[in-house]
Amino acid sequence: MDEKTLLGSYSASVDIQDEALRIVFEGYAEGYDLTRLVSHRFPLEEAVAALAIASEPKPTSMKIMIEP
Repeated sequence: MDEKTLLGSYSASVDIQDEALRIVFEGYAEGYDLTRLVSHRFPLEEAVAALAIASEPKPTSMKIMIEP
């Protein structure tokens, strides 16, 4: 009854995945704090609020994370 489907997506090009991996894994060693890219963190119980922010992107909403 009233079933919902959650569909994830990924939009990065396969061509840049190696470079992205290098940036992530070597970045920490070089002093980059990549955790700052996540602008919002929500517990699972607040997933509706997280999706509302993600559905209307703004300059302050870089990455929205829902944590179990």
